[in-house]
Amino acid sequence: MDISMADQVAQLEVPNYHGTRVSLAERIMRDGFAPSPVSELIEAVAADHNVTVDALRADLKAYNRFVFADPRTDTVFTTGNQVKAGSWADRAPEATWETLWAVYRIRHPELGWDWNMSDEGHLWVLAQRLADPPAVLEAMAPLGAIRNRHGRKAAERP
Repeated sequence: MDISMADQVAQLEVPNYHGTRVSLAERIMRDGFAPSPVSELIEAVAADHNVTVDALRADLKAYNRFVFADPRTDTVFTTGNQVKAGSWADRAPEATWETLWAVYRIRHPELGWDWNMSDEGHLWVLAQRLADPPAVLEAMAPLGAIRNRHGRKAAERP
C-alpha cells in the first residue's frame, strides 16, 4: 500500500524543545508533560515571600499579566528552536516568573509601569530562581502530531 507524500512527511520525526527548570524537567521525564496549575504557582510564591495571594492577584491583574490575560490552561509550549526554548527556560514556569515580579512591584511601587526597566528587579527575580536552574528538554514527535495552541495541526493555515 502506497502512502501519499503528505502522509510520509507527517510521519517524519522532528525535535521539539521545551524550556523549563531542572526540578520540572525531572518531573516531566518521570510523569510526562502536564502544565502546573497557575493558582498553585501563585500560592507557592505568596508563601515563600510573605505576600498575600490576593495582593499578588491584584497586581497581576492591574498589570494585565498573562495569568489573567491568557491563562493558557492545559497548554504546554514547545518549539523547534533549541535557543528559543533556552530563552523560555529562563522564565519557566512563566506564572512563577510573573508572580515574582508581582512581589517586586508590590515592594517597590515607585516603579509603576517602568518595572521591566529595573535592573535591580531583574537581578532580584533571577536570584530567587538560582537554586532551580533553567533546563531544555528535547522530545521527538511525528510532524503530523504537533498542534498549535488552538488544537489545529501546526502546519495548517487558519
